[in-house]
Amino acid sequence: KRNALSPEYYQVVREAMALAAAEDRIACVVMHGAAGFFCSGGDLRMLSSRREATQDVRLSKIEDLHDVIRAIINCPKPVIAAIEGGAAGAGVSVAFACDMIVAAEDATFTAAYVKAGLVPDGGLTSTVAAQIPRAMLMRMALLGEPIAARRLYDLGALSDIAPSGKAVAVAQALGDALARGPSSAQSAIKALVNPVQHLLES
Repeated sequence: KRNALSPEYYQVVREAMALAAAEDRIACVVMHGAAGFFCSGGDLRMLSSRREATQDVRLSKIEDLHDVIRAIINCPKPVIAAIEGGAAGAGVSVAFACDMIVAAEDATFTAAYVKAGLVPDGGLTSTVAAQIPRAMLMRMALLGEPIAARRLYDLGALSDIAPSGKAVAVAQALGDALARGPSSAQSAIKALVNPVQHLLES
């Protein structure tokens, strides 16, 4: 399922961010997906069954995703997304909640909610809007087309472009550089720079 979101995914990410916050020996977090793809977003079979659920149940599922986004944004340590293959749907939300994004040169980012008659969730329209021009976000969200990593890098939305298969290695090298710096200053800088620090608080 290309690392589709699930209750287990949510729990592991929240626990990882809490561990990073609590452990002085952890300088940063590198997030990446297994099997050559970052995250495909929501499991389509789960999404289709959710239509039959009550509004309260549907809202609670969205809040589960929002809790993950908040955990990434509010983690005091820098969080780096390493994107191989691509990120889709809420996977884009997760990637853009991170402080830095390293993407393989052949990776793509797809916000295809519109093709299922849905609007983006997970704060995507806020986090991505902070990184790319409005016209590009409109094209990305209204058409649901894949956007090449190189194009996003040229717009300044990605920290680094890596050769295919090397995104994790490049992200880990960034992590090594961060580990050599002053963690307290890095945490303060993250809090100052991040324009969506309090995203989805209400």
